[in-house]
Amino acid sequence: MRTIKDLLRYEGKLIVYFSSKNVCKLFQQRAEEEGFTYGDGVKPTERDTTDLICITHNFTICCLGCSGHLAFRTAGWRSPVNVTYVDYGKYAVGEKNFIIKRVKASGKFRRGNPIRRLMQKTAE
Repeated sequence: MRTIKDLLRYEGKLIVYFSSKNVCKLFQQRAEEEGFTYGDGVKPTERDTTDLICITHNFTICCLGCSGHLAFRTAGWRSPVNVTYVDYGKYAVGEKNFIIKRVKASGKFRRGNPIRRLMQKTAE
């Protein structure tokens, strides 16, 4: 079974993407079992689910704000910082293509694209 610690072989920042709350909960459980905590010492299972986090080489989990989400949406573009983006759902089930090389520009993420939905409603 792949572990979260195995992901730390990648250099630079490691951003982990969760396609659903269930995938995030799975990550939280496994991260806690492997000794990861948030910077303030809180255990992963004690926090709400999210769609993106950063894990560091000292077994710390960091929340990502607006800048982190913007960086994720531009994954695959040139960056002065070495960043690896991981789809944890794919990683957890053993798929080989779990590294996110480029985020599709469709805008469809966990909650969908509210602007596109609004445009579709007004066109009807």
